[in-house]
Amino acid sequence: MTGNADSGGSRVRRVVVTGGQGVQAGNRNLQANFTNIENQKVTNQIVQVPPGERTQSNGDNRSGEAAGGLGFVIVVIIIIFLALSGASSGTSLPKIPFPSHGDRWPAGATTEAVMAPALSALRACAAAPVLTPVNCPQAQPDVYSDSVNVQWSLHGNPADGAKVKHWRGKFYVAGNAVMEVSYSDTLGDDSMAIQVVHYRAYLLWRNKAASLISIIGVSAASGPVIAKNEPTVAIGDVKKAVLAAFKSCAASKSAPLPTQCPTASSSDIAAGAAHWRLTADPLLNIHESFDTSSGLIHVTGSFAMEATYSDTLMGSAQNSNAGNYDAIVSIDGTQPEVLEITAS
Repeated sequence: MTGNADSGGSRVRRVVVTGGQGVQAGNRNLQANFTNIENQKVTNQIVQVPPGERTQSNGDNRSGEAAGGLGFVIVVIIIIFLALSGASSGTSLPKIPFPSHGDRWPAGATTEAVMAPALSALRACAAAPVLTPVNCPQAQPDVYSDSVNVQWSLHGNPADGAKVKHWRGKFYVAGNAVMEVSYSDTLGDDSMAIQVVHYRAYLLWRNKAASLISIIGVSAASGPVIAKNEPTVAIGDVKKAVLAAFKSCAASKSAPLPTQCPTASSSDIAAGAAHWRLTADPLLNIHESFDTSSGLIHVTGSFAMEATYSDTLMGSAQNSNAGNYDAIVSIDGTQPEVLEITAS
């Protein structure tokens, strides 16, 4: 689990798990639509009435202006709805077909040799210090432009389940990579997100080696279906990782809890210094499931925590944070790592 266990009292914005660049592209489209509307308004305002045409009375003008203003508001609302709907669905990611069959591979070419430059590019992209790194398949949308402390990380095995085809002189690679990003803004809001990035890499084979042309993010609908192999990790090791993550959350010295920790919707704990403790065993009723698309393990169960903090009116106060949870676990190498625990 990444991030500092002590959130320092900052506000938390947990970002929904996304699949790529859809929201950001939707925001750009939304801005373009607003620009078009504003240009149309200016054009309408400078149209001159031809000589001899009947002009409206002041009352008619006011009625027309009111109707026009209402119409403009309705158009804006519709555009916002459509843009956000398209953004949330991720439809703006390119849908690029993958070759159904390929040509004979060049002499000496192997899957490992072809995948190596693509994996190197993914690792380099995971070191990028911005939310939307150029020449990379991932992008995290954010309504603020002043995000700082951006940290990406790559998890699991992005080569597992990847498809490789050689067609018309190029290698095509399709795979899924799990990437986590955490960041904050100048207001002190902390955010994090986990993405299943559907990447597509294009490579050439020259001088007995593969060289990367580009790597991009594509819509999952592009295909092909990527199926990860279920890891042979002991359930006991997964349990230990989940319990350790809960203990790390309980070691926090402030409220709200860090972004990677669970916060129930019913929890009402004042922001500031706080002492946390687990009041129930989060492993009592767990269930483990494996997601073949991402290679992530989901551990669900129930949790209960309690915070002691100072209240302006009541002095020392206590409040609970309890509910059901979903712990997202990645197998990095051979060891399970809890990326995030969300409350439901």
